[in-house]
Amino acid sequence: PGAPRRGRTPKHASTDTVRQIAGSRYLRLMAALVFCTAIATQWTTFQLSVVADQRFAGNPDQITRFFGTFNFIVGAAGFTFQMLLTSVFLRRFGVTAVILILPMTLAFGSAVTFLFPVFLAVLFTNAADQGLRFSIDKAAYELLYLPIPPGQRHSIKAAIDIVGNRIADAVGGVLLGLATGGFLMFPGGGLGVPGTAAVIFILSVAWAVIGWRLRKAYVSAIEASIHQKVTEIAGRRSP
Repeated sequence: PGAPRRGRTPKHASTDTVRQIAGSRYLRLMAALVFCTAIATQWTTFQLSVVADQRFAGNPDQITRFFGTFNFIVGAAGFTFQMLLTSVFLRRFGVTAVILILPMTLAFGSAVTFLFPVFLAVLFTNAADQGLRFSIDKAAYELLYLPIPPGQRHSIKAAIDIVGNRIADAVGGVLLGLATGGFLMFPGGGLGVPGTAAVIFILSVAWAVIGWRLRKAYVSAIEASIHQKVTEIAGRRSP
């Protein structure tokens, strides 16, 4: 389907965007990738808050100091990685390989946390999440939008990145509540750090599988995009 025409209402434009995503295997995989990413990273953040509260015995000053130091160090490391290594990884391994690094790292970290539910295991998993997600993973993810025609890219990106993320955050929050302490009038499952680590492991594996399936879909989308541009150029040159 083509880009939304001028004069269409936002409702019709949104409907067209949803249809475009639903009708494209490549875009469905990207939406699924965003969905798994949002929930998995939400749960890893929850784990860190739990173990930090336990480690510092609920002391608000120590917890605040810890998170301030942690976020500063991880942010600085992520920025350094972004500046020095992201382009190297993308050139050497390609977009579709780099997009697998974060889910595989989280799967490893969550497996270690499940087996050894200690502070350092959760700390490693969260550091990997934040350090990689906002550097190499973000750069690779943005490149996945290149095969989408420019006229459609903005609306599709907004639908997946903004709307899709918000829906995933809501679903992840409800599931997290139901799995741990409860949600509204519903009792929780009482999962602790090992239980939530098992769920994160499953989500990370699903995320990696989706990323793997995106490899062929990405190549096909690039080929279709090049073919479309060649056809457009040829049409302009023909008398």
